[in-house]
Amino acid sequence: MHVLKIKSRSEVLLGFGILETLCAMTYPADPVRGGLLLKELVKSGTDGLTEPDANCLEVVRLDRFLWKGLGEVGRSPVREAAGPRFAQGTIAGKVLLNALRCGVHRPEHRSVGKAIFLVAELAKRSKFKDKLPMSESKILRYWRDFQSVAHLHASQILVEAMKEDWIKARKLKEQSPQFALFLAIAGRISRAAHAQFPPIGRTSKAPANDGRRLINRARTIQVQIDGVELDLHDEVQLASLLTEMTQEELSILGHYSG
Repeated sequence: MHVLKIKSRSEVLLGFGILETLCAMTYPADPVRGGLLLKELVKSGTDGLTEPDANCLEVVRLDRFLWKGLGEVGRSPVREAAGPRFAQGTIAGKVLLNALRCGVHRPEHRSVGKAIFLVAELAKRSKFKDKLPMSESKILRYWRDFQSVAHLHASQILVEAMKEDWIKARKLKEQSPQFALFLAIAGRISRAAHAQFPPIGRTSKAPANDGRRLINRARTIQVQIDGVELDLHDEVQLASLLTEMTQEELSILGHYSG
């Protein structure tokens, strides 16, 4: 398990940690590209400073350091590549949420394969077309690439639905509590995914006995604030976060033949 350690003793450190989390969600297995994205995000922040902050010696030195890293590849490619990557992570989050929803509400359908099939079929039927390829094979690739941070993307989907989107918050005072809620939900999702076993067979209700889990927590990226991993209390039922399967979704799952 990789732990991203955030410190909150100052607004600067907390803000930097929030940006680090975004980069980990975008490039979970590529620290080099994640580091470039982090520099771009910080540089965008310094670009927005007004006088006399922009002429502060520390800011000037920071800008020079950031330019040194971004100069070779250019800022635009770093920004443009990050968008599709984050979107792929979001698809992995949808797969995880659907697998968990089945685990809670329809155990006979609790499998990653069925969750991938469901996401692909819903994408075909949606009038809002995804910019990414959404075949089952592509979604499987997104799942494999972002499995270590799928719980974070799944949490982001839920907080967006709650109108508690920390990514779009402009001020840290608004962002901080929303970010804490995001991490707490992600912690609960991570625990639930680690505890949920796929079925042995296509329609079996028996748990797998070979040690497989929906997500192995030891292979995930977890985020700590001041050494603490946030998590929802057990009294908050997982079913309260995960909606029931719709009739359309159940109909789709009924046609699964993987």
